[in-house]
Amino acid sequence: MQLIKKSEKLIYKRTSTAYEFLINEYAAMGKKDEVLRIWELYKKNDIAYKSGYSNIISALLKFDDFESAEKMADEWEFQRLKRDMRIPNLLVNAYCQKGLVEKAEALINRVASKGIEPNAWTWRFLARGYYQKDQIPDAVENMKRAMLGSGPGWKSNSFLANSLLYLREGGLEKAEEFLKLLRDNDLISLDVQRQLLDHVKDGTPISDVRMSLDDNSLVIKCNTPTSSRPEELSIDGKSSRENLSGIGI
Repeated sequence: MQLIKKSEKLIYKRTSTAYEFLINEYAAMGKKDEVLRIWELYKKNDIAYKSGYSNIISALLKFDDFESAEKMADEWEFQRLKRDMRIPNLLVNAYCQKGLVEKAEALINRVASKGIEPNAWTWRFLARGYYQKDQIPDAVENMKRAMLGSGPGWKSNSFLANSLLYLREGGLEKAEEFLKLLRDNDLISLDVQRQLLDHVKDGTPISDVRMSLDDNSLVIKCNTPTSSRPEELSIDGKSSRENLSGIGI
């Protein structure tokens, strides 16, 4: 705490980067009052751009202070800064993590009415929220939106990997229902459905998943217990060393 206080005095040029650094540090220390104090200094001495609002909203959500985070989001919206879904998505994600999918849906509808288009991450968060609430058809519908909104090519490294983790947590019966609906909606092939279900059953640690919507192929990157190096399995089980870095929704 004293070190951070000292660093404040050393910041002669009060830039947005400096303020955002301090907000992050105080948030990590659990000092909400200090976070708000720095935010007021930020707005007084510099122009708070989108990165600043993203920073303060993320910090407040660490304290589960939804009311203050919502006020900041409203302030950002009122200032008519460059608007896209990145700020609203912070709240959408937080709502869904808390099971508040209705609030997430309401926010999405409100910003969409003002011309801010939901993106693949928006639907991904909703899919996870509905899945956690056992509303499987809604989870599948939003997963479909997420995958279609990602554009062509390899899809959603963390999305599909996280989906497998949630499938495991929900148990085999729930996973089978979810994957069947994906298959019934032509989101995955029968082979992909079987392979995903196999990984849910055997519990192999998964670090990465890639699926191509172009040819409905799948690559699952596994951390095998016999090797410190991840093994990449293609849909036919052959080893693959394709570079999968830097792809996401």
